[in-house]
Amino acid sequence: MNICVLGSLNVDLMISTDRLPVKGETVHGNDGDYLLGGKGANQAVAASRMGIETNMIGCIGQDTFGDKILKYLRVVLVKSF
Repeated sequence: MNICVLGSLNVDLMISTDRLPVKGETVHGNDGDYLLGGKGANQAVAASRMGIETNMIGCIGQDTFGDKILKYLRVVLVKSF
């Protein structure tokens, strides 16, 4: 059995701060990180981890984040088999 997922792929950027800003205030961040996902990507990874041959259709940018998404999906989807 195989499936094809048509859906979103995105990168969430997270910045840690010591406290939440009040309205109109800017606070400096301490650490930054990113999470790869999107509903479509998450579904494709879940199906692949269940042993189902999985293909993914979605749009990404031609930038560093797009490269990271492609690398992540290639590693995760191939390693699942």
